[in-house]
Amino acid sequence: MSPPHHQAPQRRRYRWRPETKPERDVMVQITALMSAFGGFFFGSIVGMTLAYRFGFSTGLGFLTGGAVAAYASFLIAKRVVQGTGRAIEKLSDGATTPHTPDYSFPESLVMQGDFTKAIEAYEELLWASPDAPDPYVRIARLYRDKLNQAEEAEDWFQRARDQASVTAGLDLLITQELIELYLHSLGEPRKAIPELAHLCRAHPGTPAAHAAEQELQELREMLAREAEGDESVTEQYLKKHAPRRKAGENGSPF
Repeated sequence: MSPPHHQAPQRRRYRWRPETKPERDVMVQITALMSAFGGFFFGSIVGMTLAYRFGFSTGLGFLTGGAVAAYASFLIAKRVVQGTGRAIEKLSDGATTPHTPDYSFPESLVMQGDFTKAIEAYEELLWASPDAPDPYVRIARLYRDKLNQAEEAEDWFQRARDQASVTAGLDLLITQELIELYLHSLGEPRKAIPELAHLCRAHPGTPAAHAAEQELQELREMLAREAEGDESVTEQYLKKHAPRRKAGENGSPF
């Protein structure tokens, strides 16, 4: 079953832990009390032995030694059990060993040319790691490059940026993918304008930002001519870049 459209799939977690905090606290207390009983037995024997040796009351030694050892055993056992519980939780959460997604199965489907099933396999991976950006981007590229469904590709690129954990470098890549999609695959240069502006704001000083500034300036000039009664931005852009597109060039750095 694939994740709901336009909504990040819910993360499935399988971890060992008591269902509630009170239950976990009860387990800790029981274990500590059992240790306290053992400590009392051992401490009472040691207390009686020392009391007898130094001429004190064996009854007083029995109680004192038992009480001290029981209290010490209770505290030590409680700390040990709590620490062990936290360590198990970290291991079950994957906090000590990061989970590395395995893309071998969907990649094999791509190699076989079964792009629809490959997309379904990537979607299944998102159930386990909905914040992993790679499946979103891979799905988007399959829709764009293999299935010629640019609208679906646009949606998945947007989801990658909105729903996954994206680094600055990956944000730059996704933004460039969207700009290329709007300018060429979809032929909707107007939709590229906010993406170009985002690239300039989020990644200033980079070569990509410099190229985006030039592209943005060109589109703004087309918008101004459109407002004066000229052709639409889309018609102006396609007319200007049609010769290079026919020659097999994008006419754009994106």
